[in-house]
Amino acid sequence: MADITEEVYYQKKAMKLFHMTWSGVTKYMRTVCQIKNKPVQFPGLGVFVPIKMNIEDSDPTKLTSKALSEFDPADYDVSLMVNENFLKNCGSVKISESPQDLISSFDSLSGDVKFPGL
Repeated sequence: MADITEEVYYQKKAMKLFHMTWSGVTKYMRTVCQIKNKPVQFPGLGVFVPIKMNIEDSDPTKLTSKALSEFDPADYDVSLMVNENFLKNCGSVKISESPQDLISSFDSLSGDVKFPGL
C-alpha cells in the first residue's frame, strides 16, 4: 500500500467487491433460469433466457435441493437479452457481435430485439 494512496486502495477494494457480487448475482440468475426452465427478468438489466440443449423433459422444476443435486448444467445454456437503456447508461459499452456469445439487446419501450450479427 506504500505506492498507492489510501483512496486508490479503497477504490480497488470496492471494485473487487463489486465484481465478486456481480459474479454471484449472475451465477444465481443463471441457475434459477436453468432449473426453472423459464426466462428470468432482472429489472433494469435484462432477461436471462434458458436454452434447453436436450429437448426431452423440458418441464419447469421447483428450485429445491433435490433439483439442484440432479441438475446438469450441460443440458442448458442461457442467453442474456440486455436492456438498451442499461447499455446507454453504461456509456460506451457494446455487446458482442458474435451470435455464439448468446447475447442480444432489446428496447424495453418498443419491445424490439436486436440480435448480433443479423
